[in-house]
Amino acid sequence: LYDAPDEFRPERFLGTTPDPYHWLPFGGGINRCLGGHMAMFEARVLLRTILQDMTFVPETSTGENQKAQTVLLLPEKRATVTLRKRTDLVAKS
Repeated sequence: LYDAPDEFRPERFLGTTPDPYHWLPFGGGINRCLGGHMAMFEARVLLRTILQDMTFVPETSTGENQKAQTVLLLPEKRATVTLRKRTDLVAKS
């Protein structure tokens, strides 16, 4: 259904509405994945934990041009970030 399905390319969904029968991360209806709710819970806990202990530090220079794509402004050369421990940033200040 998708070009290069094994690549992480969320931009493939920009400007489109995925067909509900083609994009089913946990299936649907009677055949829905039993672990779907648990997986979403784990994802929320993981994201919360990462954001409490880590921060995103941009790797690109400031002033990067932006391009409009639908209702979003996106970095022209894509944004590159690194996760750093919050204590590392306090020590450098």
